Amino acid sequence: MKKLLSIVMCSTLVACSASDTAFLQPEASYLNHQKVSSVPKSQSITVVGSYHDEMGNAFPAYPQPADKAHKIVHLSPVPQQVYVVCEHKYLQAAGQSSQNVTERGRGYAKGNFEAGKTYMVFCNRQANKQFQIVAREVPDGTKYRGAWSSEHSSKGSKPTDNNRVRFIITGKSSHSFWRWVGNDYMAIQNWDGSFGETAELAAPIEYVKVEC
Repeated sequence: MKKLLSIVMCSTLVACSASDTAFLQPEASYLNHQKVSSVPKSQSITVVGSYHDEMGNAFPAYPQPADKAHKIVHLSPVPQQVYVVCEHKYLQAAGQSSQNVTERGRGYAKGNFEAGKTYMVFCNRQANKQFQIVAREVPDGTKYRGAWSSEHSSKGSKPTDNNRVRFIITGKSSHSFWRWVGNDYMAIQNWDGSFGETAELAAPIEYVKVEC
């Protein structure tokens, strides 16, 4: 309960993390950098933050057109660049105990953005703790979670009654409340590339992709 209270209260604090502000308001629209209820699709672009970098490592990216980070933003007029915040929280072993570590990066994703299109932004790790922030065009309707670049959105054949193999995760669901307050979770990739609590794949199977 205390953790939940701290997340809710952080909306009024300047030091609130990008993941916390994105949790409170995952999707938003901006017109000339001012927050509005909506913007015309034909005069705007949609920017989606990827949960992974382009190598498949967990490293969330949050588009931040104004003073708050979001998972998805709709921007009008079409900008030449989009400000992005990268933030990855994890536990690191420290002797016989562990400590919370947060990696952060920030910068602009630039591109020849076109009205009516959707782009995904990635925070790619570089040497010396540097980050490369890039934007890639993706199909309209792409969601924050389970949407990787085309190189990593592996899809398989839809299973039938003759070759179906079903997998069920153990542990906390990627869709549960606890996923968003920093606890461990697990998700498994289904035949259509989406991640969830269960997966049905067509045999024979060489490997199963699991996200933790």
